[in-house]
Amino acid sequence: QNCINQEHCAVCVVPEVFGGDPCPGTMKRAVVEVMCG
Repeated sequence: QNCINQEHCAVCVVPEVFGGDPCPGTMKRAVVEVMCG
């Protein structure tokens, strides 16, 4: 939602943004899907 109607956007990928870290110490990755219309 932070990126709606924005020409440029950045999302901070930290556990707090996603409700915590269910698996501390485990490497994670983020997958982003973008649709422009």
